[in-house]
Amino acid sequence: MSSTDLVGRLARLGPRRLLLLVEAAASLAVATFQVRWNGRSLSRLLESPSTPRQATPVLTQEQFDRIAWSINAIGVRLPRDPTCLMRALAGRSMLARRGVDSCIRIGISEDSSDFRAHAWVEVGQQPVLGWIRNERFTVLAQIR
Repeated sequence: MSSTDLVGRLARLGPRRLLLLVEAAASLAVATFQVRWNGRSLSRLLESPSTPRQATPVLTQEQFDRIAWSINAIGVRLPRDPTCLMRALAGRSMLARRGVDSCIRIGISEDSSDFRAHAWVEVGQQPVLGWIRNERFTVLAQIR
């Protein structure tokens, strides 16, 4: 894709989505640092799983979807695809800036014969970012 094509595509997104992409890029950069170079501070955030707090989302499903879209749109264009934990940290950060109380759940797949770990974001008891449809996970830890 030429730089002219890229500029045209970005211009068609509009200013709100463009700002969302910039926010997602910054959030993914911070999350990457937390996971790759500062694991000790990340490990202090881990809690044993508990019943999630009930929360009333202040965002619509479309707004949750746009945040997920922005994280994924940036993530696939990075030299190294961010892990689900990095994406979840970025999503939780973006939700917090909007006043949404969320937590990251970390679990292992119950449906796979291979060991598979995954991280996703929940608001209340509802998965909003990073959930894999039709797959069940046993929650091992959470980050609030």
